[in-house]
Amino acid sequence: MNAEHLQHVILQGRRAETFEQRAQLKLRAMQVALEGTAPNVAYAETSHMFVKTFADVVLERLADCAKISIVFLRRPARDTIWSQLRLGWFSAGHSGKNVWYYDINDVHVNERQVSYSTNSSDAVDSLIGYNADVLQRGIELERLIQRKHRQGDWKNVQVIDMWLKDVSDAENVEAFLPKLGLKADLKRLAQLKSMDTNARELKKDRFSSAVTIEQVDARIAYMLNKLPLPRQAL
Repeated sequence: MNAEHLQHVILQGRRAETFEQRAQLKLRAMQVALEGTAPNVAYAETSHMFVKTFADVVLERLADCAKISIVFLRRPARDTIWSQLRLGWFSAGHSGKNVWYYDINDVHVNERQVSYSTNSSDAVDSLIGYNADVLQRGIELERLIQRKHRQGDWKNVQVIDMWLKDVSDAENVEAFLPKLGLKADLKRLAQLKSMDTNARELKKDRFSSAVTIEQVDARIAYMLNKLPLPRQAL
C-alpha cells in the first residue's frame, strides 16, 4: 500500500486525482481488519504514512461519522535521525526509499513542505530534510483540524501530542488508552511485553556508519541556524 501511493501523492503531486482510489483502498482495509470483531473493538494503526498519504481520505470520509483520535508520538530529532541512519536509510540501494520515505528534493511542487534543498548524496542532510518535511505535514494537519473545530466540524476528531517514551512499556500504554476511550486487553499487553523487540536494534548494530551521533547533533544545530526548519521537534 505504501510505494504506489507515496509516489502518486508526494512525488507526482496527484493527491486530488487519486483521492477516490486511496479512499476505497484505505476504508476497505479498515473494514477487513474489523470484520468479525466485537462492536467495542477499535481500529488502530501506527504508521508515519498516515500523515503523508492517507490522513486526507480518512478524515474527509469518516470525521463526521466516527470518533477519530490522532496521536502524534514525538521523539527528539537526533534520536530519530540517528536511528534511521543506523537502519540504512538513504544509503545506496536501501529498499525503503520511495516506498515509505523520500528525498525532499524529489517532492512535487504541490506537495513541498520545506523551502530548501538538501545534499542528496549526504544521508544525514537527507534525513534532516525528510524529518522536517514530515513534521511540517503533521503541523499542517493539526492546523486543519483546529480550523474545522472552530467551524463546528469534525467534533469527534481529537489530536493528542505526546512523547514516545511515555508509552514505551505496557504499564504506560494501559494508563494511556483510557484517554482514547479505550480499555486495554491485559492479556494481549502481557503477550506483547514478553515478545522479543530487539530485531531492529540488532539490525542497527550490524550497520556500519562513519557518522557519530555528535556529528548528527552538530548538523541539526547548523541547519536550524541556517535554514527555515520547523523547530517544534528538531
